[in-house]
Amino acid sequence: ITGSNGKTTTKELCYEVVRSSFKCYATQGNYNNHIGVPITLFSTPRDVEVLIVEMGANHQGEIDFLSNISNPDIGIITNIGKAHLEGFGGIEGVKKGKSELYRFIAQKNGTIIYNGTDEVLTSLIPEGCKEIISYNPAKVIELNPSIKLSINDYLYESHLFGNYNAINIQCAVTLGNYLDIDHELMQSAISNYKPSNNRSEITTYKGATIIKDAYNANPSSVQLSLKNFVKAFPENSFVIIGDMLELGEEAVIEHSNIIDLVHELGIQEVIFIGPIFKSIDHSFPSFTSAIEASEYFNRMDLKGKNILLKGSRGLKLEVLLDD
Repeated sequence: ITGSNGKTTTKELCYEVVRSSFKCYATQGNYNNHIGVPITLFSTPRDVEVLIVEMGANHQGEIDFLSNISNPDIGIITNIGKAHLEGFGGIEGVKKGKSELYRFIAQKNGTIIYNGTDEVLTSLIPEGCKEIISYNPAKVIELNPSIKLSINDYLYESHLFGNYNAINIQCAVTLGNYLDIDHELMQSAISNYKPSNNRSEITTYKGATIIKDAYNANPSSVQLSLKNFVKAFPENSFVIIGDMLELGEEAVIEHSNIIDLVHELGIQEVIFIGPIFKSIDHSFPSFTSAIEASEYFNRMDLKGKNILLKGSRGLKLEVLLDD
């Protein structure tokens, strides 16, 4: 599993589904680079039937390298977005780098599982695969604030926030169907999964509902988070957005685009955190670091508010919630 956004959540959901019926092992945390993947391979118990490997990259050639050492039979790319633009040399470089997984699977005559409604992913699938399987269609039933959806007339409840997590659940269920896992086992696996480590976590703090989605951030994921957050919480919405790292020459314009989107969405209460947001002229409160913003944030009356924390890992936005 690789992709610009959602790969760790997708990996965890796939793991929960698969381990309901098979001896399964998966990448621990986000050990997904040239060091983490070998650690995963050497840590895998000998009696494992299904191994799920998460692969990350910030430059071309890395996914090809990781594919060759992990030798997958099934390949999943969650999506292609504006992540690690600096290392990949732009969005076209991201497409080329991430699709190295598809090319490896095709050379091996393996199976690709993908989001068939994503035109970019569809365009990247090469010839030569044994099977190309599109995600099972889904209908979102509820966002309040966690997502419920119907797939093949089965209801899947979750502890995940955001419409964008629907495709992550679809992926796990599609993989489960491919492996002939019972629907009731999959329903239970999805509903029992609770996100952690600042990934789509729903929690409370001083009377406020908090959506902690601050493990990673890039322009694509921040835009999705903001739009979903406003849809789920049209009133009393408050967003705290941290810098998006590794954007290279695109950094200032991409951060300016996020400020414009906040205005467009009509969000009234906003705090920007990080030196890039701080360097751009705008009317919202802005701080260089989360520690610097903490005193301002914790003086506010938070009761009844709905708060989104979204930013790159380096900003450590969760320190705002330390008493």
